[in-house]
Amino acid sequence: QVHNVDAQSGFEEMLLGSESFAGSASLDGNGMFSMILTGHPKYDGSMRAYKSVFLIDNFILLLGSGIENSSSYETETTLYQNVIRTGDMPPQLGGKMITGEVVMNGADVLEDNRGHKYYLPEGTRVRLHCGAQKSMSSTDTGETEGAFAVGSILHGISPKNASYVYGIGIDGAPEPTYQVLQQDERAHAARVGDVLCAALFTPGETAGIEADEPLLLMMRQTETGIRIAVCNPDLGLYDEDPTQFNELGIQREVSIYSRNWLKTPVATKRVHIRLPGLYCDAEGEPLDNKGGKTCLTLNLKGGAVVTLDLARAE
Repeated sequence: QVHNVDAQSGFEEMLLGSESFAGSASLDGNGMFSMILTGHPKYDGSMRAYKSVFLIDNFILLLGSGIENSSSYETETTLYQNVIRTGDMPPQLGGKMITGEVVMNGADVLEDNRGHKYYLPEGTRVRLHCGAQKSMSSTDTGETEGAFAVGSILHGISPKNASYVYGIGIDGAPEPTYQVLQQDERAHAARVGDVLCAALFTPGETAGIEADEPLLLMMRQTETGIRIAVCNPDLGLYDEDPTQFNELGIQREVSIYSRNWLKTPVATKRVHIRLPGLYCDAEGEPLDNKGGKTCLTLNLKGGAVVTLDLARAE
């Protein structure tokens, strides 16, 4: 249903989301990205999900929460969708090639046709397929076909507050020790090895970190204190654009080229952050567990990442 919606746009579809939380951060060669995903009312406006990806060394931890929609079709989270190349090994589950719907056994490890391993909790419902896949051409020239290996997590029909957690071992890397600290609509936080990753979707507290603005943060201990990377994922293009909504408050289809904020300078956001304490008591013991806090005030702009080294003070 592509339309020429206004005089500034061509024959195209560029649906704008209603969420401003979408960003990434990196620290010492590791990274993360998080987003709040919402569907546009032009299609299925009931779709919503909170998603985070934490990339530490050769392991990826993926979290999803608050997944919901009112669709009559199965709601799925794609694990992989790879073209099948000549010489590829077929995807395997527990060392065997399996096609169809499967409920994961805790000991089973899924391996795709690229050699990456997927570590899913026991009881996770997945659908696996390897072979021909048909779709319509993007140029409207009819049906196309190709050979693909596909794996996805199944959340059911019209799920409410569904979630997932799984890991990917790149090139077959083993699953490291990790701990999910929070996974809901307020925040995603996890510790993988010595790296803490946190996405605060709303102002508040998670894993001992407090902020008065939505925030992405990565943190790790150093010999002298901590090293952190901080990002405000809201680009600050505008606070409100009422012309994107109709009289009932429902998003309508508009072109990005017709928006007044298109050339508006990106706004700076002042963020106040409270971290676990870096101060020591008289005996030199950290105050982390004794109510001590380190308070930071940062001016963040344009989704840029600010990296800081904080030394422990006596």
